[in-house]
Amino acid sequence: MEMSIREICESYRLAKNQKEQIEVLADLNACDRKVIIAILKSEGAIPVEVTTAPASIINLANERYMAAGFEIDHCQKQIEKIKAQMDVLITEQKEIKRFLNGIRKEKA
Repeated sequence: MEMSIREICESYRLAKNQKEQIEVLADLNACDRKVIIAILKSEGAIPVEVTTAPASIINLANERYMAAGFEIDHCQKQIEKIKAQMDVLITEQKEIKRFLNGIRKEKA
């Protein structure tokens, strides 16, 4: 199952046990729990503790990078599904044209 970032955040916010929900969301989306946490932090569902320490800033940047990567993967999979659907439609359109051309030739 692949969920959008919005669906992940909504599921987390509505969960009775949010800590357990992180594991559930990671399993459902076939990703590491760190990715789910990064998504939730980047969307404000989990408070982000930012200090002036360079390591925490780097960690925050890495979490946002992971969240963005997840969204890109999700979008790429959606694009592939749409391309496959378009291929089917194009093939069907070609078959319809061939069929109509055959009918026109028979009438002539």
